[in-house]
Parts: sequence; structure tokens; C-alpha cells
Amino acid sequence: MWSRKKVQRSSGALSKYYIISDTHIADKTAIDYFGTRKEKDFIALLEIIIVEGATLIINGDFLELWKADFGHIKRIYAPLFRKLNEVKRIIYIVGNHDRDVLEKPELRMKIQLLLPKPEMEIVDSWQDLDILLFAEHGDVADSINSVFGIGRSITWVAGKIERCLGLISPALSTRFEPFTENLADSLTPTKTLVKRKVLHVLERILLWVDLYDLKEGIILGGHTHEGLEESPVNDLLEHLLGHNRIKYLNTGSWVGSGKEDPVLGRDHWREKEKLKIDELQFIENQYTKTPLKEDLIVIERPSGKISFRGSAREFLASAKTGSFLVKNVSWI
Repeated sequence: MWSRKKVQRSSGALSKYYIISDTHIADKTAIDYFGTRKEKDFIALLEIIIVEGATLIINGDFLELWKADFGHIKRIYAPLFRKLNEVKRIIYIVGNHDRDVLEKPELRMKIQLLLPKPEMEIVDSWQDLDILLFAEHGDVADSINSVFGIGRSITWVAGKIERCLGLISPALSTRFEPFTENLADSLTPTKTLVKRKVLHVLERILLWVDLYDLKEGIILGGHTHEGLEESPVNDLLEHLLGHNRIKYLNTGSWVGSGKEDPVLGRDHWREKEKLKIDELQFIENQYTKTPLKEDLIVIERPSGKISFRGSAREFLASAKTGSFLVKNVSWI
């Protein structure tokens, strides 16, 4: 149940919000769809956030804890966590794949010890009432993939299969998850898909609207990996409310390549099962070698204006030239 106790007010700082979600950072094996290239881009983005003194909002599924152990993750991605520790403020909204960060005190303590410098909030939802910005991961609207559904068990089994396939053929491992997702969608009745991907999301948004008696605002959700191309949620929202002053934005993901058919070809598998984790030679998921999907939203404070929506790579390129382009924000 929602309650007003969950309200998190902004610190009042005149700063930007850099918003990402669904990085699903794992251990750079066959189950990891993040990888070294995206790690480098993320670190480059963090350097900009650090210089600006901006706030990083992670809208869920930052860590892939359904498939990988946190101890392995922090060692494999040590450079990323070192840079993350320099960020002034982090709002960490947990998702279904990393809800243990919020619910297990020992894991939350490990993360706080790993990142002692940032002003960090670990929450299940977050709001800036000054600019009417509301955010939650969105998994509670998905009965199958929420932390309370069967998704965790399915993902755990899928991770074991991916690791086994990776030992046989990297191409098989990489194709397994997209194949099973497409197969599941093809076998699911259309009405059920619409309920999961549109109507349940709409219901959650209407809860926010009712709870805060909203007449305008931006509601952020992740989880679906839809990215910057939203489903018909906004059209339905406008129809129900009679105006378009409340907008839903999906914060996208950093997993996969954004291509339906992954490009074949990786290095040979080199994992050595019995060595200690810091001695393993890893071969990354092939999605990390292809054009990258790295969705980013930047929101100005105190105006609440969205100054960027697009690829983090495009943002980084514009930062190098000093020409920050406002994209896809004509409705603001």
C-alpha cells in the first residue's frame, strides 16, 4: 500500500537529475548484458555528473542480483564503483532484480560501506514535490516479473542455462534470453500482454495521481526496457484525465544492443570455473560488442525542464563538443 511516509523531498540544491535504469550489472560472464564497453561509458557519464555536482537517480535494477553474487559484481566492476563513490548524491530506487539491497540490512550495509562518500538514499519510490517528479521502478505493476511473482525463479533457472550454454557456444548463450522472451510473448494472449505492458502501468500512474491529487507532473517508470519510445500509456492517460499535463516516461535500460537480431561472433570462451573470482578470465556477452542501448534522461532543477532524452553515448559526444542538444521534449 502507498503512504505519504514514502515522500522524499528534494534537498533544494540547484542541480540536474541524471536518470538511468535497468543496467542489470552482473559479473561479465554469459549472463551479463552490461559489460566493459558500457562500463566505460557509464564512468564517462559519472565524470560529468561529478563535475556538475548533479544527482544520479537509478530507477531500479542497477544490479543483477537474481543471477550474480554482489561480492563478484563489486570486484569485477571495481573501477565503476570507485567512480560512483565520487558522485555527490545518489537516489537508488530498487527494482525487482535488486530489491535485496533495500530488504536485506547486511547487503545494504555492504553497499553503504562500498560507497561512503555520496549522499545516498535507498528507497522503493521517490518524489521531488518541488518540481512534481515521481519515480518508481514499476515492477509492482507486473504480476509475473515482480519480486512477488514467479519471475525470480524463472530468471535464476535461465541464468544457469545461460552459463551452461556459454561453455558450449557463446552465440547460443546470447540468443537464449531474447529467444525465450519472444517465445513467451508469442504464446501469451494479446489481451494479457496489453494488461501487463499497458493497463497495469496505467493503473500505477493513476494511483500516483490520486495519492497526490496531481494536476501536472512527470512520472518515471523503468522495468519494461521499452526505453524512450513509450507504449500508448500517455494517450490513454490524456483520454482519462482530459489533459496532457501529466506525462509518463520510461527510463529505458542499458541492457542488450537495441538490435532485434544480435550480431554473431565473440572471442572463444575462456572462463576457468575453479579459480577464485578475481583470477577468472571472463568472456563477455556478445551484446556488449554491438551498438549499445544506453538510455538517459536529464532534468534541470529548479525548472523541472527536461534538457535531454536519448542515448548516453550521444550525450557524451555532445559534451565533448560543448553542444548539448535538447531532444524529444516538444511536449514540455
